[in-house]
Amino acid sequence: MRELVLTGHKETWPTNEKQALFLGAHCFCYNDKYDFFEQDKFQLAPSPWEKSQDMLDSTLYIDELYNRIIPKMASIMNSLHRLAYSEKFWNAYMILWLHHWLGIVYDRYRRLEYIGENFKERFEVKILDQYDPTVRDFWGFISRITEGHYHNLLLMTDIINHARFDFLDCTKVSIFQNVRAISQEKSFKSGIREILLSTKENVKNYLNSFFTSSVFLGKIYGLSLTDKMYLQFVRDPVFLLKKKVDIPAKMIKIAREDLNRVRLDFGAKNKFEKIVQEILLKHIPDMLLSVYKYNTKIDPNIKIWVGMDVYLSEKECSDIAFILESGGRWISTQHGGVYGQSISFPVGKLEYETSGEFITWGWGHKHIYNANYLALPSPMLSKLKKHAEKEDSIIFVGTETGTYLYRLNNYLEPGQIIDYMKSKMIFLKHLRKDILKKVKYRPYFNDYGTKELEFIKQILPENQFLTTGSLSNFFSRTRLAVIDHQTTSFLEALAMNTPTIIYWDPAHFRVCEAASPYFDKLRSVGILYDRPETAAKKINDIWPDVLVWWNNPDLQRAKNDFCFQFARSSTKWRNEWAQFVRKL
Repeated sequence: MRELVLTGHKETWPTNEKQALFLGAHCFCYNDKYDFFEQDKFQLAPSPWEKSQDMLDSTLYIDELYNRIIPKMASIMNSLHRLAYSEKFWNAYMILWLHHWLGIVYDRYRRLEYIGENFKERFEVKILDQYDPTVRDFWGFISRITEGHYHNLLLMTDIINHARFDFLDCTKVSIFQNVRAISQEKSFKSGIREILLSTKENVKNYLNSFFTSSVFLGKIYGLSLTDKMYLQFVRDPVFLLKKKVDIPAKMIKIAREDLNRVRLDFGAKNKFEKIVQEILLKHIPDMLLSVYKYNTKIDPNIKIWVGMDVYLSEKECSDIAFILESGGRWISTQHGGVYGQSISFPVGKLEYETSGEFITWGWGHKHIYNANYLALPSPMLSKLKKHAEKEDSIIFVGTETGTYLYRLNNYLEPGQIIDYMKSKMIFLKHLRKDILKKVKYRPYFNDYGTKELEFIKQILPENQFLTTGSLSNFFSRTRLAVIDHQTTSFLEALAMNTPTIIYWDPAHFRVCEAASPYFDKLRSVGILYDRPETAAKKINDIWPDVLVWWNNPDLQRAKNDFCFQFARSSTKWRNEWAQFVRKL
């Protein structure tokens, strides 16, 4: 009997590697024995997400399942906390974790189920004999899912124990204590890093909280404390003179033992949903066992919250939930690329639909979910320095995504990462040797255990890696930017009018119908390419007279049309935001 390998954890590694079936590319990240790019030597199971429509259909299914679960969760949480909050409150408070968790568990379930659909044989599989699924908060959960094997092994153990797949023979192993210690150490280090990175923003929000205004301007990329004060003044010149009313809020925490005595029943319709019914409650993070009880007799100062603060902490989620509970509004804001562009976008359930109002960087079409889409210039993009070439260089920007999938989106699925890495090598090998020496490679800040730079070293020496410094500063003075993925970086480069070549495999980054015409325009003028070798050939052709090519009127027109739609910036952005804030 062959072995099915669930993760890359060394304690569950197969003795007969060549005969084993590996569940996915994730088995070769954070791997003590093999590099990520050695996975081609082994048999990997097929992915259930090869068709973009399958990913979108699954995202919409998870949305529908979430809609059936949240009323039951609201009832359970109200009962245990002795509260009477509406479903709207609990939706805003829990959706960040719960929607992600459902998508992640469904991905792991489908990968396992897909084995049974595609292989007419039985497999031996190693699972945990005991495990503790609790995590502190949402970011602790995401860290454990994307930066290690143990929590994924834990999830799949829970799924397998309840699914009882007839094609799996299970062997239980004991690795709980050692791995938990490692996980706690990693979580501690990640927590310290997050605290240091967020301190400045927390100070800004603390000072901002003293403003007495019915509109709270929260986390909005590019909006400084000074900008917020200006916008508040424009809206209400005497806002600082008004008396602030603080609403007392008492934290109520329930014991996990009380939660474990409750049964979740939302009317499961299939095997997967029955598994969710059995395991969901024990996976709830510790922080979501606590909730603030607000004095509902006091009318809150804040009627409208503007910002994507739900990603900061459970406290911000709670405050936004209370504003919605009190009849107020939450207007979320764009904070990166892919918005309005991708075929599948699961966080839209949170950021578009739950808020109901969403500020974009220019686009206004419906992106899967119903919402009031509000197009404004991005403060962040508007503040970037315009390009002025000062260096004879190429800034080549890469990305990474978790080798363990954590969102059901059409963005570089884990099984595609190895081909994406190989495309970099193809691109670099097709550059002229004199141009290759000009390349500075900027990797993503987290390689998720792929050891990408070791792979790139096969053709690019370490002294051509650019691992520190502001990317926008490099864009402002380089001769050319090259970007091989669909995130924020290429929007920044285009907004700065930095000469830019973009390439990616359309199967890796799938664009929705509404956005396709704008990307096609970039293709038609020679900015966007589908193959790395054609992008490299273009660079060979235009070097060193890059600006002559870039300043072509047709190219500039296509680039400007794209930016107005997806990377809008303006020298008068404050005036446009002031007009928007006045009308709230």
